[in-house]
Amino acid sequence: MFANEHTIYHISAEIGPMEQTESTPKTQGRSPRRSLAVDDETFQALLDICKFRGWTKIEALKRLIGEENDKVARESEQRRVESERAYSRP
Repeated sequence: MFANEHTIYHISAEIGPMEQTESTPKTQGRSPRRSLAVDDETFQALLDICKFRGWTKIEALKRLIGEENDKVARESEQRRVESERAYSRP
């Protein structure tokens, strides 16, 4: 492999019901799938996490994304509260 070559891995994931649109109808009782391309290093890190935790790749992605989404929501709320405090000071 040349220095600038990269292997791209595609990971399919189910789309939740809230994410479906008219262009992605539900087929045969299953949610439509999307693909995600990641580099070698990221894919290997995902495999390592899955092996250690005993998770599938999809389960790992859902858990890790969910945790990060929760952090973003908390940080966003904290910033909103701090902003309100700054404006309410005399």
